[in-house]
Amino acid sequence: MNAKYVIIERGSIGFSTILCVVKGIFRQFKVKKIGCSMKKFKFSLASVLDYKEMVLEEKKRELAEAIKAVIKKEKEIYLLEAERVSVIAEFNQKKVEGMTIIDAFSYELHIRTLQKTIDSKREELCRLREEEERKKAEVVFARQEVLSLEKLKEQRVEEYNKEVMKSEELMIDELVSNRRISAASEQKGAS
Repeated sequence: MNAKYVIIERGSIGFSTILCVVKGIFRQFKVKKIGCSMKKFKFSLASVLDYKEMVLEEKKRELAEAIKAVIKKEKEIYLLEAERVSVIAEFNQKKVEGMTIIDAFSYELHIRTLQKTIDSKREELCRLREEEERKKAEVVFARQEVLSLEKLKEQRVEEYNKEVMKSEELMIDELVSNRRISAASEQKGAS
């Protein structure tokens, strides 16, 4: 006999209502719940996933710090270049007005010192940008690890849900067959 069973209500007092469809005829009956051997789902790699998520958050924090350092260095360079342009403009103005050789030498020394500082800061900026790129790569790698574990977890949840459904179907089939057997034995006893 080809029958389909669907649990339509889970009772709070130990009974479930089951809808049984046999040859297009609907039958509804209550059955006492029997203990289900299925445990609640627990991902075996949950601690690894938690650790990888923690690593990912740390890598993101490190990347944010690297980006912040790059921005800070760019701002320092911008301010030094603005100061250098200002000193050059002031020096040119003083040349037109007339100045002593010592003042001219002082301006030139200050301009060269600013340029050396700017060059040094640009080298630091290059190193900081390389560090930022390394941190980005680390974040991408950590994110991939987390995503692969999350995908594995989703697959395991799907497998678990399939097992639960199969277990419930077997339980319902067993309940229905027991009910049929008891109904058949009652009919024989009544005859």
